Amino acid sequence: MEKTLTGNIDFLLTIDATNGQHTFNATLKSIDGEFRIYLYPDETISFNELVRQSSFWNDEIPYFLFGKSLIVKKAQINGTEIELDLSETKLITIQTIVSSEVFYFIIDTYQYRYIDTNVQNKALSYLTLPSNILISKFHLIEYGLKKEDNKSIPFESNIANIDFTILPNLSTNPYTALIKYHRFDSVENVIEKNNILLDLLSFYYGIPIETLSIIVQQNGYTYVIYKQPTYRLMLNSPRNMNLAYLNLYSFNDFAKGITADFSNIKALHTPINDYIRTIYLDDISAFLILYSILETLAGTEPVHFEEKDIMKQVFKSLFESFIQGMRDANGGKNEKYSNGSPIFKAIKEKWKNDLPEVLIKKPREMNPLKKLIKDNNIDWKKINRHFSAVKKEGTRIKDIKNLRNAIAHKREEDYTELLDIKNINSDLSFAVCIILLRKLGINNVNFGNWDKLSIMK
Repeated sequence: MEKTLTGNIDFLLTIDATNGQHTFNATLKSIDGEFRIYLYPDETISFNELVRQSSFWNDEIPYFLFGKSLIVKKAQINGTEIELDLSETKLITIQTIVSSEVFYFIIDTYQYRYIDTNVQNKALSYLTLPSNILISKFHLIEYGLKKEDNKSIPFESNIANIDFTILPNLSTNPYTALIKYHRFDSVENVIEKNNILLDLLSFYYGIPIETLSIIVQQNGYTYVIYKQPTYRLMLNSPRNMNLAYLNLYSFNDFAKGITADFSNIKALHTPINDYIRTIYLDDISAFLILYSILETLAGTEPVHFEEKDIMKQVFKSLFESFIQGMRDANGGKNEKYSNGSPIFKAIKEKWKNDLPEVLIKKPREMNPLKKLIKDNNIDWKKINRHFSAVKKEGTRIKDIKNLRNAIAHKREEDYTELLDIKNINSDLSFAVCIILLRKLGINNVNFGNWDKLSIMK
């Protein structure tokens, strides 16, 4: 890491609860990948009282809003004063070891800043273990005969005005990656850019690449943010093979194809992360999330078939044919049915105003999800092709919509035994992947040599 002020943080912690405020001497430590806040009993509160109070906090304080109930004062690292911020902290759990009178909270994130007048503007994001995949994919290391001879080979790029360099973190074992951001306005701006870039990396490689810590140096301060990863994954975790089948063989090719702007990529944060999550879930859970992504991307505004406009053209053509037929039946005498004649005007008025109301029905609504599929050149029949291999007679489940409704509203069967869910999910995953690529501005999507896998028209 950069030379930053790190170590155990000593501070006064006040817990603000409805039964009053309680202040403790506390220490925040990182142990075995956990962020722990140890509370120490003193002459004003015994260990037994501390444990008794904790049962009240456990019932009263929402875990997701834990940081809102904390007041921090007099924070320091090795005697150096810092500003510790726990406002965004979520509580994971409370641990009590009675035999040794130890009490601590386990939390998910914390951040602090301190005065550092020598700093130049710099922003670094240190990544989780799955980022090891980037070491080989981007050829970030030139290996020497000895470990100490290994050299960094930076990978530089720019996506949607995010100017960045990916580097190896040679201090970890195994090696992980870090990202350096070259242009930013604030700490919040670094976090935004970092979230977007990690979304894209995770999407391409099909493995959640997350942040362990962010260090930003700006305006005479150093800011340090620590985060617990959402996923604890091994290096041999599954990957997203869909992009390889769609002829996007390198992240560089993928990145160059992105034409969506910063805000549009940012809007895809939830569907991209949900899409990655499905790689690690059981088949039924994965199906429900994939279907939910499609529903979200499709929106809720009703859409209609264009048949009403088509029928108007049909009626216009029929009227012209009818008039010509009446002229022909009248022995070629066109005066009676000429364009300006009274009978022509009467028929046209009737034809135009009365008949369409009777014969042309209100346009039928189209399922927004089906329209999304159609608009992205995906074949609805192909993404439902594996429903033909039903393993039980009498089922009425014919497509992904039927299956979603059956799982959500009428769970009478084990659908993993009834249907080929893995292949259904495979096609559904391709559909989500293709639509996300197009949302990113990558429109030239095709299966190339993998035509047997294709779900496209």
